Amino acid sequence: MKSRFSAIFLPLLIAALCGCVSDKIPVVTDSQLNWLQIRYYPLDEKEPPCYMNLLGVGNIQFKRGRSPQVEDDFATNTDHANWQDIEVENLGVPPDVIRAWMQRFLDAGLYQESKRRSGKGGGVTNDVAAFLMKNDPDLFGCRTMNPDLVEPVKELADILSRGRGYHK
Repeated sequence: MKSRFSAIFLPLLIAALCGCVSDKIPVVTDSQLNWLQIRYYPLDEKEPPCYMNLLGVGNIQFKRGRSPQVEDDFATNTDHANWQDIEVENLGVPPDVIRAWMQRFLDAGLYQESKRRSGKGGGVTNDVAAFLMKNDPDLFGCRTMNPDLVEPVKELADILSRGRGYHK
Protein backbone atom coordinates (compact mmCIF):
# COMPACT_ATOMS: atom_id res chain seq x y z
CA MET A 1 0.00 0.00 0.00
CA LYS A 2 2.81 2.38 0.88
CA SER A 3 4.52 1.98 -2.51
CA ARG A 4 1.24 2.58 -4.34
CA PHE A 5 0.70 5.80 -2.33
CA SER A 6 4.27 6.94 -3.13
CA ALA A 7 3.83 6.08 -6.79
CA ILE A 8 0.80 8.37 -7.00
CA PHE A 9 1.71 11.06 -4.48
CA LEU A 10 5.34 11.70 -5.50
CA PRO A 11 4.60 12.60 -9.17
CA LEU A 12 1.74 14.86 -8.05
CA LEU A 13 4.01 16.61 -5.55
CA ILE A 14 6.70 17.12 -8.17
CA ALA A 15 4.15 18.44 -10.67
CA ALA A 16 2.77 20.85 -8.08
CA LEU A 17 6.24 22.09 -7.17
CA CYS A 18 7.18 22.55 -10.81
CA GLY A 19 3.97 24.51 -11.35
CA CYS A 20 4.84 26.82 -8.48
CA VAL A 21 8.35 27.39 -9.75
CA SER A 22 7.16 28.13 -13.30
CA ASP A 23 4.74 30.80 -12.04
CA LYS A 24 7.46 32.61 -10.12
CA ILE A 25 7.97 36.13 -11.43
CA PRO A 26 11.32 36.25 -13.22
CA VAL A 27 13.84 38.97 -12.48
CA VAL A 28 15.10 40.93 -15.46
CA THR A 29 18.68 39.88 -16.04
CA ASP A 30 21.44 42.39 -16.56
CA SER A 31 21.85 41.60 -20.24
CA GLN A 32 22.00 44.08 -23.07
CA LEU A 33 20.47 41.38 -25.26
CA ASN A 34 17.11 41.52 -23.46
CA TRP A 35 14.21 43.29 -25.14
CA LEU A 36 10.51 43.98 -24.84
CA GLN A 37 8.17 44.77 -27.74
CA ILE A 38 4.76 46.22 -27.00
CA ARG A 39 1.93 46.94 -29.41
CA TYR A 40 -0.89 48.99 -27.96
CA TYR A 41 -4.35 49.15 -29.52
CA PRO A 42 -6.61 51.67 -27.75
CA LEU A 43 -10.35 51.12 -27.75
CA ASP A 44 -10.89 54.84 -28.34
CA GLU A 45 -10.71 55.28 -32.13
CA LYS A 46 -9.51 58.88 -31.68
CA GLU A 47 -6.29 57.58 -30.18
CA PRO A 48 -3.91 55.85 -32.62
CA PRO A 49 -2.13 52.57 -31.99
CA CYS A 50 1.51 52.57 -31.00
CA TYR A 51 4.54 50.33 -30.89
CA MET A 52 7.35 50.42 -28.35
CA ASN A 53 10.56 48.44 -28.56
CA LEU A 54 12.68 48.57 -25.40
CA LEU A 55 16.20 47.21 -25.86
CA GLY A 56 18.36 46.19 -22.90
CA VAL A 57 21.27 48.15 -24.29
CA GLY A 58 19.34 51.36 -23.49
CA ASN A 59 17.40 52.16 -26.66
CA ILE A 60 13.69 52.74 -27.11
CA GLN A 61 11.98 52.89 -30.47
CA PHE A 62 8.55 54.50 -30.30
CA LYS A 63 6.10 54.58 -33.23
CA ARG A 64 2.59 55.95 -33.13
CA GLY A 65 -0.03 56.60 -35.77
CA ARG A 66 -2.44 54.95 -38.17
CA SER A 67 0.11 54.15 -40.86
CA PRO A 68 0.66 50.45 -41.60
CA GLN A 69 4.33 51.21 -40.82
CA VAL A 70 3.46 51.35 -37.10
CA GLU A 71 2.46 47.70 -37.20
CA ASP A 72 4.95 46.50 -39.81
CA ASP A 73 8.49 47.81 -40.47
CA PHE A 74 8.32 46.21 -43.90
CA ALA A 75 4.94 47.64 -44.95
CA THR A 76 4.81 48.31 -48.68
CA ASN A 77 1.32 49.71 -49.24
CA THR A 78 2.45 53.28 -49.93
CA ASP A 79 -1.02 54.04 -51.35
CA HIS A 80 -2.59 53.45 -47.92
CA ALA A 81 -4.76 56.44 -46.92
CA ASN A 82 -2.81 56.85 -43.65
CA TRP A 83 0.69 56.11 -44.96
CA GLN A 84 2.05 59.44 -43.67
CA ASP A 85 0.30 59.20 -40.26
CA ILE A 86 3.29 58.04 -38.24
CA GLU A 87 5.62 59.49 -35.69
CA VAL A 88 8.86 57.68 -34.94
CA GLU A 89 11.33 58.41 -32.20
CA ASN A 90 14.48 56.60 -31.22
CA LEU A 91 15.65 57.39 -27.71
CA GLY A 92 18.76 56.52 -25.77
CA VAL A 93 18.25 55.95 -22.05
CA PRO A 94 20.33 54.28 -19.34
CA PRO A 95 19.99 50.48 -19.47
CA ASP A 96 18.78 50.41 -15.85
CA VAL A 97 15.72 52.46 -16.93
CA ILE A 98 14.91 49.79 -19.51
CA ARG A 99 15.38 47.03 -16.94
CA ALA A 100 13.10 48.86 -14.49
CA TRP A 101 10.28 49.14 -17.07
CA MET A 102 10.71 45.51 -18.09
CA GLN A 103 10.57 44.43 -14.44
CA ARG A 104 7.50 46.57 -13.90
CA PHE A 105 5.66 44.65 -16.63
CA LEU A 106 6.80 41.33 -15.19
CA ASP A 107 5.66 42.38 -11.70
CA ALA A 108 2.29 43.45 -13.16
CA GLY A 109 1.73 39.90 -14.41
CA LEU A 110 3.21 39.67 -17.92
CA TYR A 111 4.94 36.35 -17.29
CA GLN A 112 1.88 34.74 -15.70
CA GLU A 113 -0.42 36.12 -18.41
CA SER A 114 1.86 34.65 -21.08
CA LYS A 115 1.63 31.22 -19.41
CA ARG A 116 -2.19 31.27 -19.39
CA ARG A 117 -3.87 29.85 -22.43
CA SER A 118 -7.35 31.29 -22.05
CA GLY A 119 -9.78 30.45 -24.79
CA LYS A 120 -12.29 33.08 -23.72
CA GLY A 121 -13.67 34.93 -26.70
CA GLY A 122 -16.06 37.81 -27.03
CA GLY A 123 -15.88 41.35 -28.25
CA VAL A 124 -13.12 43.76 -27.34
CA THR A 125 -14.28 45.84 -24.40
CA ASN A 126 -10.99 47.39 -23.36
CA ASP A 127 -7.68 48.58 -24.74
CA VAL A 128 -5.45 45.74 -25.91
CA ALA A 129 -1.72 45.33 -25.46
CA ALA A 130 0.43 42.70 -27.15
CA PHE A 131 3.79 41.81 -25.63
CA LEU A 132 6.80 39.86 -26.77
CA MET A 133 9.73 39.72 -24.36
CA LYS A 134 13.16 38.16 -24.22
CA ASN A 135 14.61 37.97 -20.74
CA ASP A 136 17.73 35.87 -21.09
CA PRO A 137 17.22 32.97 -21.71
CA ASP A 138 13.39 33.03 -21.80
CA LEU A 139 11.16 34.20 -24.65
CA PHE A 140 7.46 34.72 -23.96
CA GLY A 141 4.55 36.96 -24.84
CA CYS A 142 0.83 37.47 -24.81
CA ARG A 143 -2.02 39.59 -26.08
CA THR A 144 -4.18 40.90 -23.25
CA MET A 145 -6.84 43.33 -22.07
CA ASN A 146 -5.72 42.90 -18.45
CA PRO A 147 -5.80 46.42 -16.94
CA ASP A 148 -2.82 45.60 -14.71
CA LEU A 149 -0.74 45.29 -17.88
CA VAL A 150 -2.52 47.77 -20.14
CA GLU A 151 -2.33 50.71 -17.69
CA PRO A 152 1.50 50.75 -17.52
CA VAL A 153 1.56 50.53 -21.34
CA LYS A 154 -0.65 53.61 -21.53
CA GLU A 155 1.60 55.37 -19.02
CA LEU A 156 4.75 54.57 -20.99
CA ALA A 157 3.13 55.63 -24.28
CA ASP A 158 2.07 58.89 -22.61
CA ILE A 159 5.62 59.53 -21.38
CA LEU A 160 7.08 58.83 -24.82
CA SER A 161 4.53 60.99 -26.66
CA ARG A 162 4.67 64.13 -24.49
CA GLY A 163 4.91 67.29 -26.51
CA ARG A 164 3.80 65.55 -29.69
CA GLY A 165 0.59 65.86 -31.64
CA TYR A 166 -1.19 62.87 -30.10
CA HIS A 167 -0.71 63.83 -26.46
CA LYS A 168 -3.98 64.77 -24.81
